[in-house]
Amino acid sequence: MLCELYHGTAYADFTATGNMHLSIFTLITGRNTWDVFGPSYNEYQDGLQVSYEGRERGWKMGDGILITGMGDYGIDFWLQHPDTTGPGGGRPRQYALGPMMVRG
Repeated sequence: MLCELYHGTAYADFTATGNMHLSIFTLITGRNTWDVFGPSYNEYQDGLQVSYEGRERGWKMGDGILITGMGDYGIDFWLQHPDTTGPGGGRPRQYALGPMMVRG
Protein backbone atom coordinates (compact mmCIF):
# COMPACT_ATOMS: atom_id res chain seq x y z
CA MET A 1 0.00 0.00 0.00
CA LEU A 2 1.02 3.57 -0.57
CA CYS A 3 -0.26 6.50 1.53
CA GLU A 4 0.24 10.08 0.38
CA LEU A 5 -0.69 13.22 2.31
CA TYR A 6 -1.65 16.29 0.29
CA HIS A 7 -3.37 19.68 0.54
CA GLY A 8 -6.62 20.28 -1.31
CA THR A 9 -9.38 22.89 -1.34
CA ALA A 10 -13.11 22.91 -0.66
CA TYR A 11 -15.73 25.62 -1.03
CA ALA A 12 -18.43 26.53 1.51
CA ASP A 13 -20.98 29.36 1.48
CA PHE A 14 -23.46 29.36 4.35
CA THR A 15 -25.12 31.50 7.01
CA ALA A 16 -24.81 30.90 10.73
CA THR A 17 -25.25 32.99 13.85
CA GLY A 18 -22.74 33.29 16.67
CA ASN A 19 -19.42 31.51 16.96
CA MET A 20 -19.62 28.51 14.70
CA HIS A 21 -17.41 25.60 13.62
CA LEU A 22 -17.97 23.70 10.37
CA SER A 23 -16.01 20.64 9.26
CA ILE A 24 -16.34 19.14 5.80
CA PHE A 25 -15.01 15.64 5.21
CA THR A 26 -15.23 13.86 1.87
CA LEU A 27 -14.30 10.23 1.22
CA ILE A 28 -14.16 8.58 -2.18
CA THR A 29 -13.52 4.86 -2.58
CA GLY A 30 -12.89 3.14 -5.90
CA ARG A 31 -12.66 -0.61 -6.50
CA ASN A 32 -11.89 -2.73 -9.57
CA THR A 33 -12.58 -6.46 -9.68
CA TRP A 34 -11.70 -9.09 -12.24
CA ASP A 35 -11.65 -12.86 -12.54
CA VAL A 36 -8.69 -14.08 -14.58
CA PHE A 37 -7.16 -17.27 -13.13
CA GLY A 38 -9.24 -16.51 -10.00
CA PRO A 39 -10.92 -13.51 -8.40
CA SER A 40 -8.74 -10.43 -7.80
CA TYR A 41 -9.29 -6.76 -6.99
CA ASN A 42 -7.63 -3.44 -6.25
CA GLU A 43 -8.91 -0.43 -4.37
CA TYR A 44 -8.11 3.17 -3.47
CA GLN A 45 -9.44 5.69 -0.93
CA ASP A 46 -9.18 9.47 -1.08
CA GLY A 47 -10.26 11.67 1.83
CA LEU A 48 -10.16 15.45 2.36
CA GLN A 49 -11.03 17.44 5.49
CA VAL A 50 -11.53 21.22 5.66
CA SER A 51 -12.59 23.18 8.76
CA TYR A 52 -14.17 26.66 9.00
CA GLU A 53 -14.28 28.84 12.13
CA GLY A 54 -16.29 31.98 12.88
CA ARG A 55 -16.99 34.04 9.74
CA GLU A 56 -14.76 32.10 7.30
CA ARG A 57 -16.39 31.39 3.93
CA GLY A 58 -15.38 30.46 0.38
CA TRP A 59 -12.43 28.38 -0.79
CA LYS A 60 -10.22 27.00 1.97
CA MET A 61 -7.20 24.68 2.06
CA GLY A 62 -7.54 21.38 3.90
CA ASP A 63 -5.61 18.16 4.49
CA GLY A 64 -6.09 15.07 2.38
CA ILE A 65 -4.88 11.49 2.28
CA LEU A 66 -4.74 9.17 -0.73
CA ILE A 67 -4.33 5.44 -0.11
CA THR A 68 -3.58 3.22 -3.12
CA GLY A 69 -2.35 -0.29 -3.70
CA MET A 70 -4.90 -2.13 -1.57
CA GLY A 71 -6.03 -5.44 -2.95
CA ASP A 72 -4.99 -8.72 -4.45
CA TYR A 73 -2.86 -8.14 -7.54
CA GLY A 74 -1.72 -11.64 -8.33
CA ILE A 75 -2.21 -15.32 -8.56
CA ASP A 76 -0.93 -17.94 -6.14
CA PHE A 77 1.32 -20.12 -8.26
CA TRP A 78 1.97 -23.50 -6.65
CA LEU A 79 5.33 -24.89 -7.67
CA GLN A 80 7.02 -28.08 -6.62
CA HIS A 81 9.80 -27.39 -4.10
CA PRO A 82 13.24 -28.58 -5.34
CA ASP A 83 13.72 -30.78 -2.21
CA THR A 84 10.82 -33.22 -2.56
CA THR A 85 12.17 -36.09 -0.53
CA GLY A 86 13.18 -34.78 2.90
CA PRO A 87 14.63 -37.02 5.62
CA GLY A 88 13.23 -40.51 5.71
CA GLY A 89 11.30 -40.07 2.45
CA GLY A 90 9.01 -37.36 3.85
CA ARG A 91 6.12 -36.06 1.85
CA PRO A 92 6.76 -33.57 -0.99
CA ARG A 93 6.90 -29.86 -0.09
CA GLN A 94 5.51 -26.99 -2.10
CA TYR A 95 5.96 -23.24 -2.01
CA ALA A 96 3.79 -20.40 -3.25
CA LEU A 97 4.69 -17.17 -5.01
CA GLY A 98 2.18 -14.39 -4.60
CA PRO A 99 0.52 -12.04 -4.43
CA MET A 100 2.62 -10.07 -6.89
CA MET A 101 2.13 -6.32 -7.37
CA VAL A 102 1.68 -4.91 -10.84
CA ARG A 103 3.08 -1.42 -11.37
CA GLY A 104 2.44 0.74 -14.39
